[in-house]
Amino acid sequence: MAHATDPCRRRGLTLAVADTELGKPYDERQDMLRQKWGFECTCDLCSMSQKRIDESDARRTKMATIRRDVLDIVRKGEFHRAIKVNKELLALAQEEELLDYLGDTYEILARLYNVVKDKANAEKYAKLALEDLRIFGGPDRYDSVQKWQDFL
Repeated sequence: MAHATDPCRRRGLTLAVADTELGKPYDERQDMLRQKWGFECTCDLCSMSQKRIDESDARRTKMATIRRDVLDIVRKGEFHRAIKVNKELLALAQEEELLDYLGDTYEILARLYNVVKDKANAEKYAKLALEDLRIFGGPDRYDSVQKWQDFL
């Protein structure tokens, strides 16, 4: 149980826990936070109306489904379809304001556009991936920055 939550709450501090399990609905996220950290989240996302929580849960579930299915689409060589579903994934991530999730999707789109010989879009998404790495990347991702700079 996290005992720092009460003093933090009295001081008006906000605790942030990255939501890395994107496909998890509200109830599962709350259960994980209660079990792991000992508190119930009251962030803007978790404090929305039930209707908005349900809509968010549907988007996050759709994102998890797309991520799971996209590898099969690529393995089948359906690169244009893979681009389409990754763009849908990108739109869902933007709508959910999952900014730390965008970089990987930009990178995938850059690679897919490169495969279909669409240089303009490959460069567009490579630049977005590179910018995301510069902003959100850590030491474990610095090699990727050089890789994308070389690509451009």
